[in-house]
Amino acid sequence: MTHRDTILDYLQTHGGWYCDDCLSKNCDIIPRQTVFQVCTKLNSQGLIERDKTFCNGCGGHKKSSSKIGGAIDPLKLPLETSRAEPSHKRIQDTNQINDLDRFVEVNLEFEEFNIENLFTKFDTYTLEEILKKDKYLKFIDTCYKRYIPFMEMKL
Repeated sequence: MTHRDTILDYLQTHGGWYCDDCLSKNCDIIPRQTVFQVCTKLNSQGLIERDKTFCNGCGGHKKSSSKIGGAIDPLKLPLETSRAEPSHKRIQDTNQINDLDRFVEVNLEFEEFNIENLFTKFDTYTLEEILKKDKYLKFIDTCYKRYIPFMEMKL
């Protein structure tokens, strides 16, 4: 199997965006510059997309590749949605999101009535803003890998 075929197969199988470093590691192609050359050629042939975005492998924000129409670019998602339409509806085809948990609205019923709604204090923050706070920094890598499309959503 050629490097070209290996990369195309990997992107087709895994979906999402992958940087040259992750493609090199996951496809066992050395040196990494070979991946850059192959992906640049595949992009010019219209077989893959290349853009600066978050990598689904390492979470880094760098030049990454994806199969055509096979991944959602989280940087191009709308930043605001109306209150009438839940923010999780911004992603039109949830089948395109691979290896991501989906946020689901849950109604809570409390047995006691003296409980304060603590989550209203976070209503003005996005997931990305909260993750930058000291007490949530330990979750930032995991969240960037799994919840990139949701980073700009209000909590």
